[in-house]
Amino acid sequence: MVWILLLVGLTSFVIGVEMSPTIYQPEENDNFTLHWDTKTRTDLSQASLDLFLQSKTLRVLYRMINGVEVPDSQHQQFAGRVQLERDALRVGQIRLHLSTVTAEDSGNYWCELAANYDTNKRRWGLTASEQFVLNVIQKSRGDIRDILSATGGRRHLGGSQQGDICTIVTVLISVGGAAALLGVLVSKILPCSKITDHDEIRQVLIKLLLNINIHSELDVNELV
Repeated sequence: MVWILLLVGLTSFVIGVEMSPTIYQPEENDNFTLHWDTKTRTDLSQASLDLFLQSKTLRVLYRMINGVEVPDSQHQQFAGRVQLERDALRVGQIRLHLSTVTAEDSGNYWCELAANYDTNKRRWGLTASEQFVLNVIQKSRGDIRDILSATGGRRHLGGSQQGDICTIVTVLISVGGAAALLGVLVSKILPCSKITDHDEIRQVLIKLLLNINIHSELDVNELV
């Protein structure tokens, strides 16, 4: 009951205060870690902690009361994906891990912390609030490494079989809209049935990779 009253009181107190939330941008299916330091070495292992996603209906990400987790209050969206580092709590730090993030996890989150309740003074020795924004980024649909893998590695780029070049063109078409357009051009200019100079074709395909920006970190010279 005390914890509920505290949460309502703190939330009411900060309504008119502009807070600058921390923004996290993990990629889809990556693991995310919330880093929240209370700037004190206070032991938080017996603290009360509430984190929730501010959606149309509040979705509890994690709840702990007097050091005891309350899994029944957790929204099913986060079930089995949340872990709190207990060792970090002992030195006044909060490290909360959320595994395999999805677009559904994106949104504004609110955190409430209360520790060291004084029964005589009827107040908490430490209270803190934190806001953060989780913006899950969708991973790119493909890069050069995916293409090399799909075609069996770099040896196929300079291979002697027509089918290898055709496979590369097919993969290029599957990457996205721009690649599809370029793939159509290739199919018009270099029909698979007329392939003769594989070294020249290899250079053309490398240029295509450059034009659709999917070579990223891989040096194109590695393909030559």
